[in-house]
Amino acid sequence: MSASRYDAIEHVFAALCVRESDPVAVLTAYFDEAGTDVKKPAVAVGCYIATCDQWKRFNQDWQWLKDRSGVKTYFRRTDQESFWLHDETKHWDREMQIAVYQAQHAFIHAYTLAGWSGSVIKSDYDDAIQGRDRTALGTPYEFCLRHCMAGVVRFLKERPIEDEILYVIESGAEGEGHLKEAFNKFLANPELKESHRLKSADSWAFVSKKKGMPLQAADALAYEASKEMENRFGETKRWTRKSFLDLVRREDDTDQIAWYPKEKLVEMTELVHADARWPEPKK
Repeated sequence: MSASRYDAIEHVFAALCVRESDPVAVLTAYFDEAGTDVKKPAVAVGCYIATCDQWKRFNQDWQWLKDRSGVKTYFRRTDQESFWLHDETKHWDREMQIAVYQAQHAFIHAYTLAGWSGSVIKSDYDDAIQGRDRTALGTPYEFCLRHCMAGVVRFLKERPIEDEILYVIESGAEGEGHLKEAFNKFLANPELKESHRLKSADSWAFVSKKKGMPLQAADALAYEASKEMENRFGETKRWTRKSFLDLVRREDDTDQIAWYPKEKLVEMTELVHADARWPEPKK
């Protein structure tokens, strides 16, 4: 298979040695981030999970939409927002932008089982999470990634224990090194290994956003969540975006979107400190 025809989902099937007809469900969770640029006030991580069969059908419809809309590389929500500035979308108008958004959201709703996102205002996080808390919780990005990982673990508790899962993140993304380190720790801890359904180092993968089209769906969720975080808790308050409302499924908590303003972060650290009964540092 040539690089131009690479299919990340086919690779998942090959790596796990399963077929679509097998009784074991193979799940794949895709993660992406938004707002890691230093100029952006909010950062968010988005994640969608689905069976490999669902992702294969998603890929077919997503590719059709890319071809129909004139996008030859990949969908990136921040570029779609300023479509007139980019060669692949400068022929769009506002009506076309809305139509593409709605089609993307329809495919996400049709082919994913659940979604998660966590977001923070970076300056608030830096003020609230310091010292030993910073060491424990990491950067704003790592904090949001851990929130999504915790959502996946809760989701897996409701699934048959035989189900397999693969975790996928964009290659070269800020979280690649962090995720490798975290998963290696999980593999060494029997309880965490079991809760995350990790079998080996083959349980996670890093692919480009162009080749792993479900990463483009996670990108849309992360972008919309980061913008909503800005609108709710940033310096300039704005109304909720219609694209956010159209994307997020609220029924039965299908999509779980979490906001962590400064007050909530401070409250979290106080509860953790009280529960752990950590001694005060020596003067």
